[in-house]
Amino acid sequence: MFKKILFILMLCIISCTPHSQKEYDLKILSRVKLAEHLKKSTVALVTEYCRRRNSIGECELKMQRIYCSGVWINKSEFLTAHHCVQSYITRKSTDEEIEKGEDLKLAGKTIAFLSKDQVPEGNDTGKINVQFPKKGTIVSFSGHDDLALVRVSSQYYTDSFVRVSEEKIRVGQEIHVVGHTVGIPFTYSYGHISGIRQHDRTTVNMSNRLVIQVTAPIYFGNSGGGLYTTSGELIGIASYMNIRAPMHLGFFAHRDAVQCFLENCKKK
Repeated sequence: MFKKILFILMLCIISCTPHSQKEYDLKILSRVKLAEHLKKSTVALVTEYCRRRNSIGECELKMQRIYCSGVWINKSEFLTAHHCVQSYITRKSTDEEIEKGEDLKLAGKTIAFLSKDQVPEGNDTGKINVQFPKKGTIVSFSGHDDLALVRVSSQYYTDSFVRVSEEKIRVGQEIHVVGHTVGIPFTYSYGHISGIRQHDRTTVNMSNRLVIQVTAPIYFGNSGGGLYTTSGELIGIASYMNIRAPMHLGFFAHRDAVQCFLENCKKK
């Protein structure tokens, strides 16, 4: 009888472990796996600079600096923010090209990027020494929605990409973000959707944009990075932030704008 009572008590102890703790542990585990997948699906846009010059001014050591993010949406293409590729081309343009406005003709121009396997683990500066950064070609862009599509050649194809979500987006739902916050590679954060705005920016070409406002902190370097559901599907591309808010509220191009942009790309 005593053994029977003891056995029942042991079963009770095992089965009576708080479900909330079990659910919390499983949630943490799934979040870890999700973060890893999203990091592999993210690229780092880089610009090259000279770290060291010799006595006659020639560059002896070239390095790359991360300045923006991008998201693989299939094996050969990634999305980023229009202002990221525009600023990259502008920096590489000559004064004569800028004066003629040729720096704004983005389609067909190339940008440099790195994938996660090219960035050393633990790097916290965003400055990397890679001999041959990968190259992609800008195939389409939208200044209004702050989106750009980059295509790569077969030597740079990837198996790590995300799909664009078709689920309804709701205020309050949990979201996940990966980008290169202040240049620190592959920074993961999470939060919730705090608003869906028909935002009227001060610049004319960005007026009446549909954007998603989130509580997850973003900063310079996150631009072009993805906003994801708990299942890892894409619902937005990082566009801008409000630095007057205590936590730097982040705003993302809405999934509907992304889908519309991609459909227009397919028609070209």
